[in-house]
Amino acid sequence: AQTLSRGHQTVVYRGLQLNAVVLETRAGNFNLARWNESNFTTINFGGDQTYPAALLPPAPGIPWSNIGWYLPDIPQNAYPYASQLIRIQLSDEQDITDPTHLNNIQYNIAGLHDRYPNLIVHTNQWGSQHTAAQLRYYMQYCQPDMLMFDTYPFDGDLAGGSPTSFYRDMEKYRKLGLEGNDGTGNQPIPVGIYTQTWKVGGHVPSESEIRLNNFSAWAFGYKLVDSFIYDTIADGIVGVAPIMFSGYGTANPTAQFYQVAETNRQSLILGPALTRLISTDLRM
Repeated sequence: AQTLSRGHQTVVYRGLQLNAVVLETRAGNFNLARWNESNFTTINFGGDQTYPAALLPPAPGIPWSNIGWYLPDIPQNAYPYASQLIRIQLSDEQDITDPTHLNNIQYNIAGLHDRYPNLIVHTNQWGSQHTAAQLRYYMQYCQPDMLMFDTYPFDGDLAGGSPTSFYRDMEKYRKLGLEGNDGTGNQPIPVGIYTQTWKVGGHVPSESEIRLNNFSAWAFGYKLVDSFIYDTIADGIVGVAPIMFSGYGTANPTAQFYQVAETNRQSLILGPALTRLISTDLRM
């Protein structure tokens, strides 16, 4: 019989996760009203940021997550907001076949598990970075609460019009999540993906591509999406052009912002059911 893993218990308790990587808090001008309008559930602070108390509601704050910490505990200045910390992604796209990385990941996951029973701790790799066998070994060795990957398929030039490689990556991770860390299938772990809210090859994802990105995740049984990227600032990530706002910050939303917001709204309607379902089959 299947039992709920720590990761699945958390998403049932916290709800379907619609995250977005936010940079503008570095510039000191985060707009909470605009964020609420987006229908995202959880702010993902990229670049080792902790909860910016001066910009967001006071303790216990609002739901947030973090990319980058390699610590067996969260920073002390984040303690007042720990109850609203949903997940920690340990670095990004590291080579999980490297013994040094594996040992660091295992040490940090174990330490955070001891301290925070409702926290999802995981890593992120790109979709084709590792084989299923390599990922299985990582899962058994490190015991992540969730699998996550990034594949950004929308470049305006999809052969045949179908993001086949994206679906291939999604199916690989779907099956691994269903196997669980012990490989028996008795305790599946959730799977999440980064969705594409930036220009690849200068292409702005269309409304249908935005919707496909999210709703294919729900069809594959995933429990979390993290939109990369929400906003930008003057010293933003080189080569990454967000699509939801014109210029820096969030003062000037684009048509894509409202398309994402509506996609999020519809996703949240399905959330109570999606968080309680375990995928059994997928066909095209």
